[in-house]
Amino acid sequence: QVKKYFIDDDEQLLFYAGGVDSLTAVDYVACTDNQLIFVNREMLGATANVKQFYFEDVTSMSTIQNSTSSDFLTALTAAFKLCDLEVSVAGSKEIINTLYLAEATRIIAIYHEMRKNAKKAAAQPIQVQAAPAQPDALEQLKKLAQLKDAGIISEEEFAATKADLLSKI
Repeated sequence: QVKKYFIDDDEQLLFYAGGVDSLTAVDYVACTDNQLIFVNREMLGATANVKQFYFEDVTSMSTIQNSTSSDFLTALTAAFKLCDLEVSVAGSKEIINTLYLAEATRIIAIYHEMRKNAKKAAAQPIQVQAAPAQPDALEQLKKLAQLKDAGIISEEEFAATKADLLSKI
């Protein structure tokens, strides 16, 4: 299901985690090597709201301890180490509800790793392929004269090649 939201053919799934929004809604987040994919499926998957964010567009991520009005539910979420994952993107906040803390922490670690890799890649100098060095025209003329003196090329071939070399200088 997640692969249909991949942008590139060679995109790789790094991590997947699911959360529960309510009894009929299941949220999940997928981390690839390019992006975060948030899917909020309502009514047991009948509809889905999908949001995709490139790592470079995410400004911050954090976990939020689930807080409900019931002391019992608060204690239950703490006991199971549940939290919400809050992601800030372009001034707005997106939340995936009810993830295990370990899952949310792993998503945040992937985000930091992808951002670090992007910064390293951006800091690398661009390698420019130098044009192959052209042999020095004077050296070529000397070699050409040696070929003529050795009788390997004729006087006409020497004159034509010499004229061609001199025109390139």
